[in-house]
Amino acid sequence: MYPFLKRHKIFGFNLKPNIEINSNKQINPDRSFKHYLRNDIIKFQTDNVGFLKPINEYKNTDGTFFFFGGSTTFGTEIDQQDSWVEFALKKQEGNKIFNYKNYSIPGYCSNNDLALIKELKKNSKLENKILVFSHGWNEEFHSSTNRDNPRNINLVCNEIENNFIYCKSSFFTFLLSNYKFLRKIIKYFFDLRFKRLMNFSNPSRWKSLSEGEYVDFWISNLNKIFKNLADENFPIFIMNGGLCYLSDKEKDKLNIINNSRISENYFNYQALCIAINNITINTISELFNIPVIDFCKIFQNMESKERLKYFIDDIHYNAEGNHLCGEEFKKQIKYLNFKETKKIKKFDIDKLNSTLKKRLDYLFELARIKSLKLKKIDNFETNIPKDRYPLW
Repeated sequence: MYPFLKRHKIFGFNLKPNIEINSNKQINPDRSFKHYLRNDIIKFQTDNVGFLKPINEYKNTDGTFFFFGGSTTFGTEIDQQDSWVEFALKKQEGNKIFNYKNYSIPGYCSNNDLALIKELKKNSKLENKILVFSHGWNEEFHSSTNRDNPRNINLVCNEIENNFIYCKSSFFTFLLSNYKFLRKIIKYFFDLRFKRLMNFSNPSRWKSLSEGEYVDFWISNLNKIFKNLADENFPIFIMNGGLCYLSDKEKDKLNIINNSRISENYFNYQALCIAINNITINTISELFNIPVIDFCKIFQNMESKERLKYFIDDIHYNAEGNHLCGEEFKKQIKYLNFKETKKIKKFDIDKLNSTLKKRLDYLFELARIKSLKLKKIDNFETNIPKDRYPLW
């Protein structure tokens, strides 16, 4: 059912090793591995462990990038050569040449990053590496899907649990692992659960967002990640873009809704999440002197008609969108000084949490208001700055 993924006792799941897809083979893969235009398998290759194998290798390099992330860094529905990682680092020339390794897999979040970093550290593979993190999207997704049982958020998903929407039950996992004929039946009911739970018109999803659980989950994992980094590690954050922004004019919002899969509630939800992610990443950058490479501004500054040209859906870039991000990455790393002290300032999680609370509270309040509106409750107080975001 998922021909390119396998279960892994440490990472939860990863790619099958030694894959080399260079032709238009006909198979029925899950969506992440089906090309968005050709409708056949994307062209990609994996190493002997089960992560993407770099297309290019360089000698006499200035450093090595390790990329961590989910589908947007992996390159969902596009050939590997078109992903922004590969596009940014191919045919390198000039003063700075970098090797790279992409540890991103669709569905991965900071849980998986933490497991990966612990394993890389154990095997002495983190030394003098430049670590690129892409967080926010999947933290929210994991938190939303597990909100009925929040303790499960911190568990690394195995392959079956991940692809059946994180319904973490040892009983279901046993059935799915041992009785393949039950998979379609169980998946049908999991899909019904997913549609109910993740519906953007569901007040409880907005209430979950308003409580800020996914940011807490994300920061908790980040604290553990940084504790596993050494002085010679240089972390960088990627700020991912999307289709929807709170600053969009009404005409842009309507154009996106009319020309994509996005509904009005979906638009508002994603726009809030992007704002939360951006404030969170910029705050981490400010407090701990961590560089940010910002893809978000590329798309936010476009009118909607132009922006739509670069996305497969509301989150995932098409080939052209990936190339745009690759050019931005290449441009911004030119100005980073990897020779300077790499040690992160003391990661004061209490200071970070208190700063984020002040900066994010009004966004969580917007989510709370939306939850109440969906419940058709009108007699509630609001405390939103009136000069913020006219769409609200």
